[in-house]
Amino acid sequence: MTRIPVTRKAAKVEESVAHQPSPSASTLREVHELLNHYASIVNNSDLSQTSKTMYIDFADCFVRWMNSGFQPGMRRPGKKSSNIV
Repeated sequence: MTRIPVTRKAAKVEESVAHQPSPSASTLREVHELLNHYASIVNNSDLSQTSKTMYIDFADCFVRWMNSGFQPGMRRPGKKSSNIV
């Protein structure tokens, strides 16, 4: 693993967010509906609970990124920050 100083990491995240496309509200609504359908399929599968959680969390992060509510590499409030990439 490579350690990247937090300031460089934050700069990389800000740079990637600047190029983010902005989907329409109707597109986001449809994506949220599809995410809910996907989550129900995953939850009804025979995957382990840990795998189900990972599949749904990763998909949710992508949808939040589309809606500008998630930045890769940034932590949610209250979570310990790490500078390992």
